[in-house]
Amino acid sequence: MIERQVYLELNIGDDHLANGLSKAVQEIRDSYQAESVVVQQVIPHDEKHYTVIVMAYGVKEQARE
Repeated sequence: MIERQVYLELNIGDDHLANGLSKAVQEIRDSYQAESVVVQQVIPHDEKHYTVIVMAYGVKEQARE
């Protein structure tokens, strides 16, 4: 099983953080064809901007390389 740690910048705009995280997790799952995605850390910069660190497990070898 291949694992990837992914850092992403999240701008939630007028949405809630939970909705932004849910969309980000789904995007990582789809992009990396991962079996599961776990949010490891959320670093706030202000009320709308965050750095999110996730771990994608079961990544397909060809995904996002």
